[in-house]
Amino acid sequence: MSRVINIAAERGNTVFEDTLRNTQYGDSIVYHVGEYAGGMHRAPAMQASNEGYVNLVQRKLSPKLFEYIAQRRKKKLKKPQ
Repeated sequence: MSRVINIAAERGNTVFEDTLRNTQYGDSIVYHVGEYAGGMHRAPAMQASNEGYVNLVQRKLSPKLFEYIAQRRKKKLKKPQ
């Protein structure tokens, strides 16, 4: 069963990466809520997308408010070094 994990309010340099390691295919990570894509988790989310681990999507909450979401793909994560 897919999970939705909200880390938008969490702080820390490795929060996104740590959360991503604990996800499975189909899980979603809400990494920012706001008018524009931003926040401290934007860069690691973009990196994970570029490496093929997540798809980045957004969900409209109101006319100027969006949830920015990283949806986990099937690609296996590399082991941390």
